[in-house]
Amino acid sequence: MKRMRVYLVLLLLFGVIVGCVGCGEQVSPYEHLETFATLYPMPSGRYYDSTAEEHQSTYLDPAVFTLLYGRDTTGDDREDIRRFALFLGTSSTHVYEMGIFECYDRDGANEVLGLIETRLSLIASSHTGADLTALADARLALFGKMVVYVVLPDNPKAIRVLERMMK
Repeated sequence: MKRMRVYLVLLLLFGVIVGCVGCGEQVSPYEHLETFATLYPMPSGRYYDSTAEEHQSTYLDPAVFTLLYGRDTTGDDREDIRRFALFLGTSSTHVYEMGIFECYDRDGANEVLGLIETRLSLIASSHTGADLTALADARLALFGKMVVYVVLPDNPKAIRVLERMMK
């Protein structure tokens, strides 16, 4: 009888552990970006997380986001984006960027696609003299409610890595 109780307790604990594996919040855009950086050789640059606090190195001032995307990250302009992560290259001769935006729904994701198209146009017009080869082959992808853009040395490879990651 005692052995049966131990067995039932262990079975119950196993059920709780297995049942809660999927209970947590889904992977954040920043976690996706960190994982991607381990699978793809990233150029030098800075990583930003929309959930970072001001004192953290990954914090991005909302005013900088507005300059980059022509859109505020607070109030009504933030209604489509739940959270995001960015990589901004630090090369003075090449333009490299990557963004992962988690949206509340599919309609919001479509709105963010427009935001990214605006960003790509801003890059082209503001980086005179820089090598824009990666920009010419920029890729946009939609993974459920996640919108991703890549402006990296090998954009097709970057998208293949993301597709494997997001499965």
